[in-house]
Amino acid sequence: MATNVTEKDKTLNEIIDMCVKKRAHYRQFLNDFILTHSEDWHDSADVTYGERIMFLRGKIQAFDECAACCRSLLGYSGNMPTEVPNQSEDAK
Repeated sequence: MATNVTEKDKTLNEIIDMCVKKRAHYRQFLNDFILTHSEDWHDSADVTYGERIMFLRGKIQAFDECAACCRSLLGYSGNMPTEVPNQSEDAK
């Protein structure tokens, strides 16, 4: 578990990098599939060409959304307090 913003950002950047790599892999897989298979293709589980295309596009979109979410979480995203009350033991 990340204990500070720097560790959190490092972890988020690792996830973003993984998502970018996986997205590129599935994008290439989709492109190769489209180039090498006809629309009447079915696999042994009777998955159609269109279903396979939709599945791969869904994976690509999921990696895009995961990376975007992680990017939005980088750094401190909350509001910094403008005033902090005196918390010393002497304060009343």
